[in-house]
Amino acid sequence: MPSRIRGLSGKLLWLTIAFVMLAEILIFAPSVATMRQRWLQDRLNTAAAASVVIDGLQPLELPRGVQDSALATTGTKAIVLRKDGTSQLLAVTEMPNEVDAAFDLAEYSEFGSIRDALYTLFFGGDRLLRVYGPIAEASDVTVEIVIDEAPLRKAMLGYARNILVVSLIISVITAFLMFLAINR
Repeated sequence: MPSRIRGLSGKLLWLTIAFVMLAEILIFAPSVATMRQRWLQDRLNTAAAASVVIDGLQPLELPRGVQDSALATTGTKAIVLRKDGTSQLLAVTEMPNEVDAAFDLAEYSEFGSIRDALYTLFFGGDRLLRVYGPIAEASDVTVEIVIDEAPLRKAMLGYARNILVVSLIISVITAFLMFLAINR
């Protein structure tokens, strides 16, 4: 290696890369948790829109094809609408025996969100999730969906990869600029 990279400025170059990457790691966990929260909320919002339309068709029995289309469009296995103290199963592919985890998006803590996001990212992908929350902030109508975790994990892995690439680019550019500043 050239003597400039082995000297003090070279050590500072590597330390800068390490410290910027450490800072990025500290930023990563809340960032991926927010991405997961938004992904789940998007699925819930889509199902809420579909549930309002489906609920408006009552008391008609919804044809199987329409139910399948609603489920495919929302990426869910089941959609349940809760209002006035009653639950109404609007669409379902097949009733799951049990779900592996349930998440109330209206009552979700920051640390719980980070913990669940990291679990999904590193160990998840094969669970069945129940996600529920109000249709609107001031509404007493709640929509509930049952989804596979695999698409969520796939989206999170793509997001994590993008964050890693951007973090590496930022740290290398920062370190290079520090290296140039010290050698000038």
